[in-house]
Amino acid sequence: MNPYITNNARWDWLIELVHDKLLFPMPFTGPVSGLATDVTQVDDLTWTATIRDGVEWHDGEPFTPEDVAFSVGYYRDGPHSRNAHHVSQVPHIVEAEVLDDETVEFTTEYPTPTLADITFADLPILPKHVWSEVDDPNEYTELAVGTGPYEIVEYQQGERLRFEATGDWFYGDTIVDELVVEIIPDPSVTFTQLKTGEIDSTVRPIPPETLADFESDDAVDVVEATQLQGVELRLNFSRLPFRDHEFRRALSRAIDLDAVVDIVMLGEAISGSEGFPHPRSPWTADDIEIPYRPDFARQRLDELGYTDADGDGVRESPEGEPLEFQLDIASNEPQHIRAGEIVADQLSNFGIDVTVQTTDFGTIRSYYGRLDAYDMYISTSNFHLAADPDQFVMNHRGGPNLLWNVSPGQGLLGDHDADPEDLAYPEYERLQQDYFEATSTEQMLEVYHEMNRLHNRQPVAIPLWYPKDLLGYRPDAHDLWAETPGQGIAHKYSFIEPADRRDAITREFY
Repeated sequence: MNPYITNNARWDWLIELVHDKLLFPMPFTGPVSGLATDVTQVDDLTWTATIRDGVEWHDGEPFTPEDVAFSVGYYRDGPHSRNAHHVSQVPHIVEAEVLDDETVEFTTEYPTPTLADITFADLPILPKHVWSEVDDPNEYTELAVGTGPYEIVEYQQGERLRFEATGDWFYGDTIVDELVVEIIPDPSVTFTQLKTGEIDSTVRPIPPETLADFESDDAVDVVEATQLQGVELRLNFSRLPFRDHEFRRALSRAIDLDAVVDIVMLGEAISGSEGFPHPRSPWTADDIEIPYRPDFARQRLDELGYTDADGDGVRESPEGEPLEFQLDIASNEPQHIRAGEIVADQLSNFGIDVTVQTTDFGTIRSYYGRLDAYDMYISTSNFHLAADPDQFVMNHRGGPNLLWNVSPGQGLLGDHDADPEDLAYPEYERLQQDYFEATSTEQMLEVYHEMNRLHNRQPVAIPLWYPKDLLGYRPDAHDLWAETPGQGIAHKYSFIEPADRRDAITREFY
């Protein structure tokens, strides 16, 4: 619940019960007024926001423009975090200045035509009177103070969180007084408890193999929402041969992603063959794909010098190193494990030896943002990673100490021994520069779509599938659920009066 250090946007809906943003609800629907009643682009580098009057923090302190300006500076100048890149890197807000009692002015380093659509709709605002006293945000463990419809009143580590409605949220009236969020690591236990009524809903999608059972249960309703999540095979691009762009291309064409979906998800998912980012995101290019091309893959591996010189069934690199890799997967993700086994089996037909190794979820989570601990791993990408263009550019950005031109040693991506010259990606860096010079959303999207196409030719993360997000709930407990793309049905808008939801949702399930 610390909005500064939470790096998994899968849990943003919890933080957003407590914290609000300048605009609602998020970067995948048209933003409406939130803590800001109006946002104006003054010129290419300047924006202003008119701050809502009469809002209080949960501890009774008034919300002011000072909180907004402080939040931008605190995220920007503090340690790297899930939210920090929105103000420190992609995009980069150079200054947030309070002009008067209701106005904040933002100055960006380069044109950012989507500042309102993405950053202002995705950045939780912090109370200055609380966080200005926090020297290290990574160490902050107090219960969060926000302006949202719910106040967190209890947190038992590894067990549950409890929220109570404040009763005076500016956006709308709440219809649920208390929310208890149970922490259940084992997916099978989650769905057993949904069946027995021990929980009323789950943010985990119902597994395809149990879907029919839930659909025939009169006590449970099943809806298909749009959470924009994905399951990815991530490659360590700092290591050979994965930093060879064309090797990654050949590898991606050797995996039959449609077969993975048919076997693991029983066809109840969007195949990764439709490309990355998420093909249902409004920002993604509509002509991308990662097709299964076995003949091309074999031919390209041969052309690149990855051949089986000693006849043992495993190819060697031009330097003579066998193509033997470890694929790490969380032990509590049975679908990921099955997918890894299928991928390993498929790649063995191309002379690539992959050993599947299960480990704990915490270890897998620690791999994100590091290059020193793995060859390949499978992980879930939340909406921020799978569909947000700012995050996409951030994840592939060049420049000192960032993703492609990273300095050897301990840095943003952990310890590694790659030479920055080996990680150069001139084709992407050219597009990146064009992206930063775009002065309109249309120009930005044109460049961004070229970035999408380049990534799908030479992916550093291969999408395996995108879940359809079949979500179950018990209507006898709550039957006014609504969908916000990117968060499914579990979010604060599902717990306020339908008449107050305005443009924050796309569908209501009742």
